[in-house]
Amino acid sequence: IAETSVRKRFDLKRLKWLCRQEDFALSKHFKSKKHCTDSIKNGRICINGVVALDSGRILRENDLVSLLQECKSGPSLTSMSDRNDTTIKNRGVEVVRIVPITSNEKVKIFVCKKPVGIRTCGQFSERTLEMILKSIVEQRDQQ
Repeated sequence: IAETSVRKRFDLKRLKWLCRQEDFALSKHFKSKKHCTDSIKNGRICINGVVALDSGRILRENDLVSLLQECKSGPSLTSMSDRNDTTIKNRGVEVVRIVPITSNEKVKIFVCKKPVGIRTCGQFSERTLEMILKSIVEQRDQQ
């Protein structure tokens, strides 16, 4: 939706504080303090192109703060842990949430619960999170 950089006077301020300042460009997009905090937790704010999930994040001068469009419908930002969808659980890995980070929803962040003993990345085994997620995405695309 909007993008702005952090000015010198806001250097070393926390994200949740900055988003509520009237003279900060993105503040007009937040109705309340809770709306601001919820937007951060839901992955709608990016700092320098990386999703910021910590409302206490300290910003530096010239950091680029981006506000992503809110997704009002569909499973994109809703919790999926209570759904009976077999395509989101595989080998103990459960996809909790899928967050689109671009307006066309082609680039997504997968938030997962990973059991102990499964490596995070690597293509050397089918038991890594990377390979399990690939199979989950392939299953979802086929349906």
